[in-house]
Amino acid sequence: MTRLRVAAALLVVVCLAALPAIATTAPSRVGPTGATRLDRIFPEPLASTDFIQFAVNPATGKSQYLHGIAQLEQRYPDVVDVDPIGELVGMPELKSAGGREIPVITVTDESVPNEDKVDLYVSLSIHGLERAGLEGGTRFMEDLAAGWYSERAGGEKYLLANGDPKGADYRQMTATEVLREARIVFVNLNPDGWAAGDKVGPTAGYVRGNANRIDLNRQWPTLGFARSSGKQYETLSQPEAKAGFKLVEEHLGVPEGAADLHGENADDVLLAIMFPAGQFDPRGLAQQVSLAESIKYNVNHSAFPGAKGLLSGLGATVQPAEYHTAYDAIGYDDAGFQGDYLVQRGILEMDHEYIASNIVPNNAFVPALEQVHVDTTRELLKATIVTTIQAEQIDYTADLKGTVGYVENPEVLTEAGAPKPPFGFEQKPYESTSMQYYRDLGKYLAPGSSLVPVTSDTVADGSGLRGLDTLVITDRELPRYTAVDGSLASPDRAAFWGAVRAFAEAGGNVVLTDRGVQGVADLGIVPAGATKRVNQDAGKLTEINRDHELLRDVTGVIGQTYFEVPLGYPFGGDNSPAWGVDEAAWTAAGGTVGAYLGSIQQDGLLVSAKGEVPGTGEAVGLGTVKLGKGRVSVFGAVLPDATQAHPHTQGLADYAVTYAGNAILVNALTWDAPTDGPAPAAAAACERRNDRAAARGNACRG
Repeated sequence: MTRLRVAAALLVVVCLAALPAIATTAPSRVGPTGATRLDRIFPEPLASTDFIQFAVNPATGKSQYLHGIAQLEQRYPDVVDVDPIGELVGMPELKSAGGREIPVITVTDESVPNEDKVDLYVSLSIHGLERAGLEGGTRFMEDLAAGWYSERAGGEKYLLANGDPKGADYRQMTATEVLREARIVFVNLNPDGWAAGDKVGPTAGYVRGNANRIDLNRQWPTLGFARSSGKQYETLSQPEAKAGFKLVEEHLGVPEGAADLHGENADDVLLAIMFPAGQFDPRGLAQQVSLAESIKYNVNHSAFPGAKGLLSGLGATVQPAEYHTAYDAIGYDDAGFQGDYLVQRGILEMDHEYIASNIVPNNAFVPALEQVHVDTTRELLKATIVTTIQAEQIDYTADLKGTVGYVENPEVLTEAGAPKPPFGFEQKPYESTSMQYYRDLGKYLAPGSSLVPVTSDTVADGSGLRGLDTLVITDRELPRYTAVDGSLASPDRAAFWGAVRAFAEAGGNVVLTDRGVQGVADLGIVPAGATKRVNQDAGKLTEINRDHELLRDVTGVIGQTYFEVPLGYPFGGDNSPAWGVDEAAWTAAGGTVGAYLGSIQQDGLLVSAKGEVPGTGEAVGLGTVKLGKGRVSVFGAVLPDATQAHPHTQGLADYAVTYAGNAILVNALTWDAPTDGPAPAAAAACERRNDRAAARGNACRG
């Protein structure tokens, strides 16, 4: 993603701060049915003079925020409850590290039992200097409550919808319908970082962390790599994180939906909609894509047109909202993200980064910019709520056009091989195998498609290839198999790859992922030494050719293909494995290029892997080549084994394929088998006249 420098965000302040601010007026105390858009407890930013204040004003003895949400509860008692977080989670004395209250605002129709609703958790600006989510979320909760009362009185309806009306998952709902079907919990877990910048207190500027200067967005229990240094990375060490964790796990009983609202200093998109890191089966990814598409549509059709006008002084083109992984959006991953924890608990959730809501403008309240933030929040939360309510109706089907055999890898990682956890943490048990991806994909196949495991010894003798249209070899140069005595054994290399070549030549589809990419040399497609491992800071592709057949119908930003942290790889540096083919050798063999491999991020830009592979040219990470009547595809960064080389106290994922990685891999596995002559596997056995295949009765059967 193209980045604007800090100066661009400063320009927002310089250009827009001159806009006149309308003085905030105190809300009148009217009955529930009398509220209007102009009679707000929390006025619109364009009618405000500053950010919502948390600190107590010495002149009034009141906190603007705490007093305001108390008024919300008083004005809308049937749908708004405000409770200290400690009381909800069985820790009544709990406050922030700085001794401040952490109120939880629940918005729902209290006449309907909570057991009949879906639950949503909305995290408002866990980083104290990222004000957008708090400003927008607070006003949105008032919108919902006022809308419910207006509808009950026969007044104007407050409508929520999720995305394109032409979409299969679209639904429009009134506030009455939403609050009958959903319980929505809003919380700001970091009043310390917020109050630090308030004008009514001893302001030193809003800060990222709590009073202990701990980043609360690195506190959550997440799969994979766990930082082994730095006190701030002790999971759930801070009171705010402990309370938030118990709110999600115990009070809400793990909600169905969530939104985690952040801000970034400089970017060119209005809103970066970010997929958190985790292990998602294809249906889970489909639900996430549906959510991301809905948010993107809502924001771009409602908030973006106004944002272009209000932010015209930015000095650069503001692009519409777009979705990506967090890595592709902000250029880094980390351990302990709240959003990663939420999705790894099975919650439908997106993280969000708002344009120009971080260090700059920080303490400078710019009404027009904050109005954009608020309007954007409204639209993303509408889409999140309605999509969560609809989520069970969002399904996924893969039509692989035949039978896919995946070469079974019998090697499974367990906690027995894990290093000693840091800080005295206990090691959680786990069993990690990338083969789980194929088992999960197999649950969502169209009629006529199937996924079956085959062993490397039966591939070598031809029997395992019978009836297959596609064969996929995952992260293994030569897969092992379990021998009769229970030990792991390797098949004859020449026989294995000879059988695979004959399968492809007869019309079969061969897919090689990760370390398996080395097989293109064994297949005789490129010379020996034309493949090599490329170390990256995340599993990813670069220089994407969207017109390539393997990129068909892949949506969103295409870059990161697997999440490295859930698999145990440290973020940053060059820890994440990928395998590529020398471009010159690949294209000389007639290979097409879908994408290359990148190495590391430098100054926010992907550095291509030029020079990483012997010879000239770049490292091809995605592409296809014809082999006889068939096809061979390489995908060098999608399903690597997890690693046990680093601390991973919460365990390891089986796989961590991104939405783009999954879509590309499914395209590679999809193949229309030839109709002239015998099935590919049988033809391969016939052509090879392999004695072992004949002995098993598989040779020359069409």
